[in-house]
Amino acid sequence: MMRKEIQKARRCEKEAIENNKTVIASLSHDIKTPIASIKAYSEALEANMDNTYEDRMTYVSVIMRKADEVKKLTDDLFIHSISDMDRISFNSEKVNLDDLIVNASNDFSANTPINYINRINNAYVFVDRDRLYQVFENIINNSIKYANTKIDINLEENDDNYIVSIKDYGPGIDDKDMPFIYEKFYRGVNSKEKQGTGLGLYIVKYMMEKMNGSVELENKNGLLVKLILKKFEK
Repeated sequence: MMRKEIQKARRCEKEAIENNKTVIASLSHDIKTPIASIKAYSEALEANMDNTYEDRMTYVSVIMRKADEVKKLTDDLFIHSISDMDRISFNSEKVNLDDLIVNASNDFSANTPINYINRINNAYVFVDRDRLYQVFENIINNSIKYANTKIDINLEENDDNYIVSIKDYGPGIDDKDMPFIYEKFYRGVNSKEKQGTGLGLYIVKYMMEKMNGSVELENKNGLLVKLILKKFEK
C-alpha cells in the first residue's frame, strides 16, 4: 500500500511539473502577441508611415499600451499555474464596452483587417477591463492564427445583455471537437499544425464566467464567437 501511495505521489508530481511547463509555454506564447504589435508599429514608425502627427501619436499610444500588457502578463504569469486560476484577481468597474472594442480593434488592425460594423454608444458593463481585453485579445489572436482572414465585430443588445460577435471566415472548428473545445489542454483537429497549448478557450470561458458572462461558439461560414455580458445596472 505504501509503495502504491509513493507511485501515485510521483505520478501526481510529474503531472504537476508537466502542467506547469505547459502553462509557462502558453504564457510565453501570449506575450508574443503584444510584442508582435509593438514590432509592427515600430517598423511603421521606422518606415515613416506616420504621415501626420495624429498617426504618430496613435502608433506610440499602441506601443505603450502593448508594453503595459507585456508587463502585466509577466507580473501575472496567471499565478504561474493553471491550477491556481482561482487566485487571479478580478477588479470589476463600470466599463464602456464600445470603447474597449474600438481599442482592441485598433490594436490588432496592423496584423489583420478588422471591421467593427455595428456600434452601440454608452454600452456599459460591470467587468474587469484588463481581463475582458485579454478575452478579446485571445479570440482575435486565435482568428488571426487559425483563420488568417478578415474579422468582423458586431455589438448587439437585448433586454438584459450586450452580445459581442467576433467572426472570421476560416475553416472553423470541426463539429466533433465542439463538445470538448473548452476543456483544458484540448486541441482540435484543425489546430494540430499550429503551435499552441489548448488553453485559450478554456481561459476565455473561465474569465467570462468570473465576470458573470458567457461565451458561445458556432460554425457559420467561419467561426462565430459570441461574448454575452450583462448590462450595467445603475
